Order: sequence, then C-alpha cells, then structure tokens
Amino acid sequence: MDFYIYPGSIVIDANNGTVTGWGTPVAAGGNGSSTMTIEMGSLYATNDANHKTAPGASGTLFTFDVSGSTTVSISKNAARGGVVKENGYPDLTDPICTCTAGGGVSPPSIDGTVTLMNLTSGREVGKQLQIKLYDVNTATLVETLLTNLGSGGTYDVNCAVADAGTYDLYYTIAPYGINDPNDHWLQKKVAQIVLASPATVNVTLTNGDVNGDNSVTSADLGGLKTNFLKNGTDPYLAGDLNEDGSVTSADLGILKTNFLKAGDPLP
Repeated sequence: MDFYIYPGSIVIDANNGTVTGWGTPVAAGGNGSSTMTIEMGSLYATNDANHKTAPGASGTLFTFDVSGSTTVSISKNAARGGVVKENGYPDLTDPICTCTAGGGVSPPSIDGTVTLMNLTSGREVGKQLQIKLYDVNTATLVETLLTNLGSGGTYDVNCAVADAGTYDLYYTIAPYGINDPNDHWLQKKVAQIVLASPATVNVTLTNGDVNGDNSVTSADLGGLKTNFLKNGTDPYLAGDLNEDGSVTSADLGILKTNFLKAGDPLP
C-alpha cells in the first residue's frame, strides 16, 4: 500500500501571494508501506494592482532528505488537471527532480557489459576496468572509477564523487600504459550518459594496441614481431592479443584487422 501525504488546507495572503498557513497535513495509507507519495503544489496569484508578488517562472518547489537507498520520481497529477494555466501564465514544463548523493541518497551507479574483442573466453574475468567521467559542459575530469570485470565482461560500479547528471565516459582496461601486456585495447568514449541509479552502458573495446599508446600502428607490429612464436602466460607476452598463451598468426590477424585505428582521446 502506498503512503500519501498532502496539505490539508493552505492559506494565502491575497496582497502578496505568500503562504501564511498550511493547515494540518492529511495522511492516507498504512504502516509498512514500501513507497510514499507526496502531493504538493505552488499556489500564487497573478501580478496586478492587488497581487504584487507572483513568483518567477522557475525555482525550487520542494526538497527532502532520505536515510537510505531511495528511488525518486516526479510527475504531473492528471487527476488534478495536470498543471493549471491562468491569466497569461504559460503552462509549466514537465517537472524536474534533481537528486544528489547527500542526505543518504545512494550515489549514481553504472553497470553493463564490456566486450573485449578477440579475447580468449574467460580471460576477461578479473581484468580491471577504468572509467573516466568528464563533465559534458566543462570537459573537466570529475571522477575515475575502477572495477574488476566479471564473467562475460559484466561490471557494476558506484560513483563516489559524481552526482546525478550527464557525463562523457571513457572506457579502457587499466593500468593504461606503454608496453603493458594486459592492456591492448583502444580507449572508447561513450558520450552524454545520464547517470541515475543505475545507468546501464555496454561498450566494445577494439584490440591490437600492443604498446598501449591508444593507436594500432607499425610500432605495435614491431612489438608483436619481437615475441612472434613465443609462449608465455606468467605474464602474458606483449603481442599475445587473444591471450591464448602464445604469439602466433592469429594475433597478427587481429592487429592487421585493426591496423591504423585509434582510440578516443581524452578531452
């Protein structure tokens, strides 16, 4: 059963449009409810000789804190006629609910699947995924997330700094550095992701970057040739692009397929 709270009676000063009394809130529902509905509204008079302080066209109507993980939604109430349009005031746009990580609200999270091209099945498990979050308006780094991939490349990570909002995400396998044999995929940008809890983002990373400079060039071919026909799994050899324990023509084929491709650069 839902639990509802709404004003019992509202008293408005006709001279200035301010609320002078709310009355006693009316509640309906019962204990043990898993959801709660709060009904609210902005009541005001128009600007004329008798009503001098009608509010602006935008602003904050309501704020609240919660003590645990909470899903919040907001909408017009069709049963109350949606949004009232009166005396030349334009109809309000759809309401916007902005949630932040403060006050006990769970921070945004990201989940999904990362497909590592041409990788031997099972080798994705435990690889460290790096996701950089950049503000879409300022192109500044907000947070770097690290998490280990599960079977099939699945991942699920919570933000620690970033609030709900829109970000450009940059995916790669960490550590991202020169000649790291475990990092041979190009960086991938996923633009304008709206982070809520959770946001699901699936990406595919291109293989072939032997030397970890975010491009597949003749330098990577040289690195592969150095270990061609060699075997090794502790650690895996640079050039073993499919990570099957040896550097062979199969790895050369992967590099050839992606030759001259480049990953997405950071801002």
